[in-house]
Amino acid sequence: MASYTRRKNGSYQIKAFLGYNQEGKQIFKTTTYKPINKEGTKKLESELKAIAENFEKKVKEGEIFDGEKITFQSFFNTWIIDY
Repeated sequence: MASYTRRKNGSYQIKAFLGYNQEGKQIFKTTTYKPINKEGTKKLESELKAIAENFEKKVKEGEIFDGEKITFQSFFNTWIIDY
């Protein structure tokens, strides 16, 4: 389940839980969202929930790149196996 928290600058940190690593540490992916309009809180809250759910879905489906440094050889080997 994705969650979000408000920051001091008015933006929101969206956090998606991905499970645990081999050492038992929790794995999270995060992104930041800054609302354009600060309209009613109900509208903003529903917008944040939708964005958080969409972010979590994309992360779990592998559409969000991890951002880790990877060698071309490693990427190529993974790509050949998967595709």
